[in-house]
Formats: sequence, C-alpha cells, structure tokens
Amino acid sequence: MPRFKKAKDYALYLLKFRSRSKKELEDRLRRKGFAEDEVEEALADLERAGLLDDADFARSLVRSRMRELWGKRLIEYELGKFGIRGDEARSALEEVYDEDFVRREAVEKVLKLAGRWKGMDRRKKREKVIAYFSRRGHSYDFIKSLLEEAGL
Repeated sequence: MPRFKKAKDYALYLLKFRSRSKKELEDRLRRKGFAEDEVEEALADLERAGLLDDADFARSLVRSRMRELWGKRLIEYELGKFGIRGDEARSALEEVYDEDFVRREAVEKVLKLAGRWKGMDRRKKREKVIAYFSRRGHSYDFIKSLLEEAGL
C-alpha cells in the first residue's frame, strides 16, 4: 500500500470522530511521521472528495461555540488555532454568529446563575457574571448590558 494511501486512511480515521481543519489534519499526519508529499497528496485527495472543507469546518465550529455562549473574539482566536484566520474566519463569523441568540441565551444564563446564588450579595454576583462571560470572550459592554437586563 502506498504511503500516501496510509496517510489518507489515517486522515479518514480522524475525520470519523469529528470534522477537522486542513491545518489540524496536516499537523496530525506530520506528527504520525508521514512525509510532506504524502501529506499534501492525501489532503488534496480528501479536498477533491469534499471530505475536507475549511469553510464548512469554520461554520460548524462557530455554531458550536456560539451555543456555548462564546463571544466573537474568543471564537476567532479558536479558529486561528485551527489554521483559519483573517477573511475566512471573519466570513464564518458573519455568516453564522447570531448575536440576538447569544444575548437571549446569555440573559437566561445570568438569571439561572443568579438564582443559584440567592444568599450572595449583589456585588459578588456581578463579579461572578463578569468573570463567567469574560472567560468566554465577551466585551465588558456586552456583559454590562447583560447585568442591566438581568437586574443585577
């Protein structure tokens, strides 16, 4: 079996579990010990077959992180880790990211969290909400508006 075929089979094995970016597969194949030309040929074959599509991967990642209430900045950073940067990352964000959805879900999350912290003073609740949404890449202005909407 040609080495490029083994590289392609390994890439297909990885894709069986979840979609991946081209850079991610490239890195994994190199770590596995495949040569540059084998990696390139395997990835080109997967692209031609429609099994490797960075734009589709980016949209999927944006959807997934948006449901986890991540902010645009953090999602863009995450896309960059997978080799999707610049216009490609911004395009996926513009196409998929729904700020209204994130705001509605975030307000609901704040109310839910605040309900768990009944005995806690208001200042401490606000600090916890700020920390929670800051870790998810949201701006202070966004968080401040959430606090106002939730009455904190």
